[in-house]
Amino acid sequence: MKTKLVLIPGTQCDSRLWDKLRSLLSSDIDATHFEIPKLPINEVLLQLHKAIQSVAVEGQPVFLLGFSLGGYIASSYLASLNEGDLTLDSAINIQFFICSNTPTALPSRELRQRRRIIQNIDAKPYSGASSSRVKYMLNEIHHDDENMIQLIQSMDQKLGVESLKHQLSFTGERRDLKGVFWDVASQFSIQFLASDTDPLLNYEWLETLPSSIKVKLCKGCKHMLPLERPDFIADAVNAAVLTG
Repeated sequence: MKTKLVLIPGTQCDSRLWDKLRSLLSSDIDATHFEIPKLPINEVLLQLHKAIQSVAVEGQPVFLLGFSLGGYIASSYLASLNEGDLTLDSAINIQFFICSNTPTALPSRELRQRRRIIQNIDAKPYSGASSSRVKYMLNEIHHDDENMIQLIQSMDQKLGVESLKHQLSFTGERRDLKGVFWDVASQFSIQFLASDTDPLLNYEWLETLPSSIKVKLCKGCKHMLPLERPDFIADAVNAAVLTG
């Protein structure tokens, strides 16, 4: 029986985000893309809950991997379980991978930039993610990778302006979930996977986590980990399958 892996994308990312990662995953893993619905966060978590229940098989772990915005959604799902808003069947064993995200307030620079994007969208037609915005999220070694840049821009264009407005606004002012991770550290296997130079992360926040929560940092990437270093993510997920 294959281990089920539910993949939650980042802002303006579709299933193409995972193409490189999928090719590196163990044949014992069955990966499913979760498309973020244009709904309030509580409804998004309910839809995610249903998706997890639909793939869960008794005795088999379900892996939940959230990238960027998806990492915050996965963390918020943990909070909803911890606070009793959602309830899991005792037979369902979930392991969490939080990728390129620290579930706390965004850096002030990023919040200001997101507010400007929303204001610009309302003022004039949206022309898509600029090259400078894309490169801000990529390590310099990938700044000349036109295929990677065009993929990010293509995903943004495909999802469209209404998706962008929704995703930027409904988790803009984020709750600090540090207390949740302290509460659930003994109940769930949790790993944070990230670059060591991601401008959207709070590295001091990561240092405050319980020692049982693994934090793995890699080089040669910035924010777009599934595109820049899919091997790093695949190694962590494949290892979790082997250790059961």
